[in-house]
Amino acid sequence: MRSDMKSVSLDNWFPMQATYQIGAGLKIGPLTVGWLHTCYHPVAPYMQILGYELRPASEGATNDIYLRLEFKSR
Repeated sequence: MRSDMKSVSLDNWFPMQATYQIGAGLKIGPLTVGWLHTCYHPVAPYMQILGYELRPASEGATNDIYLRLEFKSR
């Protein structure tokens, strides 16, 4: 999990977005087949700070399906 923060002053920070990732995969020899889900959740969506509207960097989710070949040299 990653939490993005917005600086309001030198000693005051607001959390604005949390990013989560979860995945699964299967590795057979040099081949890996996997799935990765990433979702972006605003912690305090569309909040107002001193008249400034703070919008999250992104909202939503992505799903990635991947194949990976890994070869090691000796």
